Amino acid sequence: MRHDSYFRVKDLSVEFQLGKNYYTAVHQISFDLKKGETFGLAGESGCGKSTAAMAIMRMLQDNARIREGTVWFQGRDLLSLNQTELRELWWKEIAMIFQASLNSLNPVKKVGQQIVEVLTVREGMENKLAWERVEELFTLIGIQPGRARDYPHEFSGGMRQ
Repeated sequence: MRHDSYFRVKDLSVEFQLGKNYYTAVHQISFDLKKGETFGLAGESGCGKSTAAMAIMRMLQDNARIREGTVWFQGRDLLSLNQTELRELWWKEIAMIFQASLNSLNPVKKVGQQIVEVLTVREGMENKLAWERVEELFTLIGIQPGRARDYPHEFSGGMRQ
């Protein structure tokens, strides 16, 4: 891995098995990111963008496999990690935000409460500390902390993401 790489994908190829045959969905994509850089993957519908992202996150369907390539994040080979190691990284170090983010939020619960539930259940954080963390996170991404007590439909699409 290059010294200045924070996140690197090299020659990633993904294929799906349908019956006895394999079909390539992603063919040798590569990119390198330094810390703080932003990257966008664009293409027409059905060209493999979501499949590439799911492969990077190791969330492929059962009939899909990574045929070749490497994925490095902060010096760690993501393709060699077991499920326990991956779960330790997901949401703490690396996450995927889906385009239809409104579908990911419960419409009858306030946004902050949904994040608090993740922090208390998954991280074992006390409720008061979890709310403080939610306010810190909102501030960090440029949303007024008080908005944590709003419902998903009160947020713009970008805010929900």
